[in-house]
Formats: sequence, C-alpha cells, structure tokens
Amino acid sequence: MKKEVFEQVYKDNVDKVQKYLYHKTRNSAVAEDLTSETFMRGFASSGPFQDRGIDPSRWIFRIAYSRLVDHYRVRQAISTERIEIVNPETTGEIAERNAMALKVREAVNQLKPEQRLAITGRYFESKRYKQIALETGRSSGSLRIAALRGLDRLKEILEDKI
Repeated sequence: MKKEVFEQVYKDNVDKVQKYLYHKTRNSAVAEDLTSETFMRGFASSGPFQDRGIDPSRWIFRIAYSRLVDHYRVRQAISTERIEIVNPETTGEIAERNAMALKVREAVNQLKPEQRLAITGRYFESKRYKQIALETGRSSGSLRIAALRGLDRLKEILEDKI
C-alpha cells in the first residue's frame, strides 16, 4: 500500500478506532496500545483491502476487533493462572473485597454524570485532571469540583451500605 493512502486511512479512522476500543475496554492506556497495534498491523498487511476493494474503515475495524479479542484472550489466561494459585485461606478476604467493590461501583453509578466521569478518571483510571479535561473538553477546575462533590456524595451513599 502506498504510504499516502495509509496515512489517509489513519487520519480518517484513528479517533474512531480509539473511541471504539476505549468503549470496549474502559481503559484509555489499553485503548491507546490496541489502537497503535491495530494500525501497525494494518500497515504491515495493507494489501487485502486494496486488492479486494474492501472499504478501508471496515478493514481497519476488523483488525481492531481482532486485537481486542486477542487482548481479552491473554487477559483471561492471566486471570485463570491467578485463580489457580489463590490461597484458600484468603478467599474470604477476596470475597469481602469483591463485595465492597460492587457496592462502590453501584454507588458511583448513582452519581451525576460529571461527578462519575471525574471520579472514574481520577481514581479508577489514575488520570490527572488535565488529561481528563483534554479528553472530555471540560475544564480541570470543574472536574476537581465535580470529584470533590462526588466523593462527598459517595460517602453519604456508602454510609448506609457499610
């Protein structure tokens, strides 16, 4: 494939592919990695869509889907290995932690959308407010305020459940 053609495919699709992968993984770092892998793999094997007249967007999304499936296969294999080596004495602690995590997730889902966005990005995805602001188009100050208010609201919600 000519470099110029692939550059155009990249420009037309990189944001769409990254949003798709973020939506599926809920992790911006993983989505970025998978997006990079998608386009590297696409560049390496770019002949199929030109030779067969396949739409470039469909072709690149097929590669993205394949990378996503591979990602979850590897992740599942790692999870399976971890399950096998868990100490039976700690399973009660793990169950307690999982129950608490479920309560926190449910409480976060009760927050206003901006509060949920700020808290999820900052505390669950370990992003800085500036990064969240760039991704969402909101100011970092408004995200900080939303996070503080959301944390106060979470305390209220979780006091009843704990």
